[in-house]
Formats: sequence, structure tokens, C-alpha cells
Amino acid sequence: MLATGPKLEGWLPKASARAWRTSAPRLAAAGARGKVARELRLLGTSTALTFAAMDFWYAGIRRRISRGYLVNGTIQLGFAAAWAFAAWRENRDAHRLPEAAFA
Repeated sequence: MLATGPKLEGWLPKASARAWRTSAPRLAAAGARGKVARELRLLGTSTALTFAAMDFWYAGIRRRISRGYLVNGTIQLGFAAAWAFAAWRENRDAHRLPEAAFA
């Protein structure tokens, strides 16, 4: 709240921050490992899209929170795109024919 100003609902930033702090480190660790279970990719994508939707709705359309959250919404869309790209790349690699060992 120091960076973006007071909120009308004080519980909302606290709840959002706690939800983010529980999932973000685990998603980052899974992404850094390389191969990620489909469920975790869906969790990462849906979490990023949910936060982006909240940011664009409440900062852009409703104007109830600081417009600075529009930057966060854009960053969240980048996270969602990164998770989608990782899923596409893993799917593409899974469907490739194996290369000959002695070509």
C-alpha cells in the first residue's frame, strides 16, 4: 500500500499477497527445473491471468485502485505467455520423431 496508496478494502491486498506468496515460489521452482507437470502449467497460467484480470478490471475499468496496477497486469500477461510458450515447446518436443543415433 506504500507504493500504490490506500485501498478501499484493506483485506484485499493482504489476501492477494498471501495467495501470491504461496504459489509464486513453487511455480518459479518448477519452471526453473524445466519439465513441468501439465497441472502446474495450468496453475501458473490461470493464476497469472486471474491477477491480470483483477488488475485491469479494478485499475482500468472500475478505477478503484491505483493505475500502477495496469503495469502489474501487463507483467502478469507476460507470465501467462511464458507458461503458454513452455507448454507449446514441451508439446512440440514430445511429438518429434527420435533422431537416429548414428546419422
